[in-house]
Amino acid sequence: MAARATLSAGIPRRSAYKAGSPGSWATPGQRGDTGRRAWQPQKKAGNTLERARTLLEMGARLVDAALIGQARAVFEQTGARVDLAFSLHALVRRTAADVGADTDLALSRYSEAIALLDAVKAELSLGLACQERAVLLVRRGRRDEARADLERARRSFEAVGAETRNVDGELRALATA
Repeated sequence: MAARATLSAGIPRRSAYKAGSPGSWATPGQRGDTGRRAWQPQKKAGNTLERARTLLEMGARLVDAALIGQARAVFEQTGARVDLAFSLHALVRRTAADVGADTDLALSRYSEAIALLDAVKAELSLGLACQERAVLLVRRGRRDEARADLERARRSFEAVGAETRNVDGELRALATA
């Protein structure tokens, strides 16, 4: 009776497709519960990664190392290398932003983040990390290394079609200094 009322109201009746039987539809008692149960582990893993990505985004925006660290732990456990690279970059940005931060520690963390960003081919983030590390290298008086980082940043930005104006300006400033 309810089905007839639904059809007469112009609302299509929803049925679940029976897995393994192309062209056949399941009856209301056979709504594909086994298929739904089979997807639960993948759904849970997806939710875990999405939650960790949200933690990373919140940590980066709020400059909160604890949130970034929680996200990083999940990415390490799940083997999400791209997300792990992004989390390392966010963490090193936070370290470098600290007043009185150890520049040598920040430089070593930048090296680690840059290596991983390069390995996963995250060109835009790689360019940003190289540009940021170049600023620290200039502060330490290591102009040749800074120039190499800025050249690498320019190549990364060009690879993704991003503007290189800032990098070009920094390179000119290094050449005149």
